[in-house]
Amino acid sequence: MRERSAGMYRLSAYYLATVTTEMPAIVCLVTGYVVVLYWMVGLTPKAFNFFVFLIIELIHAFSSQVIKP
Repeated sequence: MRERSAGMYRLSAYYLATVTTEMPAIVCLVTGYVVVLYWMVGLTPKAFNFFVFLIIELIHAFSSQVIKP
């Protein structure tokens, strides 16, 4: 964060770098979580319902990311 406070790069560049580096980990973790959870809970065993649930959980995970100061 020292570089950011010194004005070496813009906030948008920092945010973009953070999001793109965290994205693969978030997708893998959420997908693994959803695959296990969906079948353990016994939700409707249809592909469409599964992928809708997966997309909702991915949106939730991405929107809950917070950049730490």
